[in-house]
Amino acid sequence: MRKFLIIFLTTILIIILAVCGVIFYKYFSWRKSFEATQQNLICTNNINTEELSISVEEKIKQFVKSKDKTDYISFSIPEIAYFLKANVDGTGTLSFDTACIEAKDSKWRIYVNMEIADVNIPWASFYLIKDNMQTAQLYPLNIYIGDMQLPDSIANTYIDQIGRGINDALVTVLENDFTSRTIDNIELKEAEIIIKGTKK
Repeated sequence: MRKFLIIFLTTILIIILAVCGVIFYKYFSWRKSFEATQQNLICTNNINTEELSISVEEKIKQFVKSKDKTDYISFSIPEIAYFLKANVDGTGTLSFDTACIEAKDSKWRIYVNMEIADVNIPWASFYLIKDNMQTAQLYPLNIYIGDMQLPDSIANTYIDQIGRGINDALVTVLENDFTSRTIDNIELKEAEIIIKGTKK
């Protein structure tokens, strides 16, 4: 009986190690490929924050001062990366390192790399989507570690937190900068985000 138990536990341990080995191999293979093609994405570590800060502030001023009852403001993908870099912070030992954006119409993929006590943790990503309704709501969908999708049973809790965080941050930024307007709609495009605002 004891011999059987030892064999059984050893087998389980080997299986666990093999699974972990496959996961690590898949992640590091993906990371190598991702980092080799990262220059094709818009990332917070390869943007000119000084130039983007000026262009963003100028756009906001024009939008706020516009005399039209309903008007639009658009931000390019690099400008959105600037917003991320300027407004996303970590908490405690968790700190923000790099974010990258892969944009398509109505569906963006956001890649995030964080650090815990100056130690890099694996790249995570999620999709940010916008439905066809006239709303200012954006919705996160799925969570990936590398290219491995987390099961819904694990991801759903984080999806809810990400969704609340995005929309809370969006409301905060928009209310601070666009105090004279109500935000009616947000559109995600391949090259930009378009915001529709109406005078209060």
